[in-house]
Amino acid sequence: MESKSRQVTGQILTQLFELHQTSPQNQPGDSKQITGYCEPLSLRAGEQIQWFGSSHVPTSGQLDLVRLDCGDPTRSGPGFAEHPLESFSALDIELGEQPLVPGSFAETVLPAVDPKTVSISFWFQPTLLKRDGVIASIHSKGAAIEILNKGEYLFGRFGATEFLLRERPLERRRWYFLRLNIELTRRRVTAMVTTPQSTSPGRDLLQMGEDTKEFEIPDIAFNEIVFRLAAGVEGGRWDGRIAEPEIVIDEAAYIWSFADDMEAAVLESVGGAAELAFHQLPARGVTGPHWSGEQQRWSEASDQWNAVHFHHDDLYDAGWSPTLTFDLPEDLPSGIYCFRYQGDAGIDRVPFFVRPAATAVHSDIALLMPTCTYMAYANHRMLIEGADFVGARSNLRPEHRYLAEHRDLGLSHYEKHPDGSGVMFSSRRRPILQLRPGADGWNFTPDTDLNAFLTHLEVNHDIVSDEDVHTDGLAALAPYRVIVTGTHPEYWSTAMLDALEEWQRNGGRLMYLGGNGFYWRV
Repeated sequence: MESKSRQVTGQILTQLFELHQTSPQNQPGDSKQITGYCEPLSLRAGEQIQWFGSSHVPTSGQLDLVRLDCGDPTRSGPGFAEHPLESFSALDIELGEQPLVPGSFAETVLPAVDPKTVSISFWFQPTLLKRDGVIASIHSKGAAIEILNKGEYLFGRFGATEFLLRERPLERRRWYFLRLNIELTRRRVTAMVTTPQSTSPGRDLLQMGEDTKEFEIPDIAFNEIVFRLAAGVEGGRWDGRIAEPEIVIDEAAYIWSFADDMEAAVLESVGGAAELAFHQLPARGVTGPHWSGEQQRWSEASDQWNAVHFHHDDLYDAGWSPTLTFDLPEDLPSGIYCFRYQGDAGIDRVPFFVRPAATAVHSDIALLMPTCTYMAYANHRMLIEGADFVGARSNLRPEHRYLAEHRDLGLSHYEKHPDGSGVMFSSRRRPILQLRPGADGWNFTPDTDLNAFLTHLEVNHDIVSDEDVHTDGLAALAPYRVIVTGTHPEYWSTAMLDALEEWQRNGGRLMYLGGNGFYWRV
């Protein structure tokens, strides 16, 4: 009995491997060069969409719009099927490379006219000392000061001159308080580094106490200061937490509290004199230097959850320039569509989902595309780094080989950052390699099998996405008598669940065709 069970398991795994393996048209020697994404991912007919394209090598090609009935190229599916949109004429487009610049940081610009003194202070907790990084920096044209770790040691860089700020090595995941008093006219700096008592008495013997150093620096003059946290002058990034930053320029003090307004991308300083902007979505609401361990959420003691966690590989928004901005036709039928770029350097498809126009007639049936789940698994590397799919690694599709070669695409919720912390955010404002027809054996590709099935039945179904239900609530579901789930509707928000429950109580009928569904809340 056990051997038969193992045989069945082996057959299932073999089929999964085949779903992830390259097709004859994409041999392992091929290297994917073209990527892209679109904004938004789901929209109504008649609304505007943008396509962002990039190629690692300069290339010429054509961009067209196709309706995707089935994106499954394997023998297990009904057959790959796409149809060019007749109302959209193919465009000749030349593509070059649009770089990705990951790494979260914070930045503000402060007024200064040849100040005599500058003082900088903040708490910091390094979480990745195997990698050098810039913890904080100030600069203006021709002048720069950086505070950085080089391995386990803390340095200050003043112009082109470096000084060791602390003789003792830093310790990973320990809080330190740094105060840097810079007398620009006297060319003198006093650096004070303090670390308080921790939960490790043994380590405290090596780390606790205050280290003070004074030294002479080169002549530096500032005019308008760019102040950055977790980023250097030339863009170097850092992994760790920062709390309670303060900078004093002559008599003007700027202080920021990270204890409140957790959803803000821009924080005003105490008193409102300067705005600190967060880039690439660092993690807010994390424990700071004063956390006692008695509270387990920031809302109970926000003054103890007053830190921001930065990572050098955070990527919220690729920030590319749009290659094409396009208004969808008002009469475009609801469905799954793709921007398809075919050029000298290869082919790439970027899917998106179209609902009927608000004034159009809706079908009685809708296929609910689980876009929240797509985002949770976006750019996952389980086939490359996980233990479950070892057999598939020797013959990966180009999309997964590309992920293995490009760490700068950002992570999914199923990985960890290099410092060991979990990935809190996943975004669609970047190329998502598994959100491609045939790229993965689960999520999007098998959902197109369901789309092909409904198309074959000629029920004239519509397409709705998780984002639509989260944003519009019951109104997104109300036109339909029947909602068909995707194959893996795992991630749901409270707003989505509330809308679905109300829709069902009003007589809606749900066809659950998935596995591992309704499991995590987002």
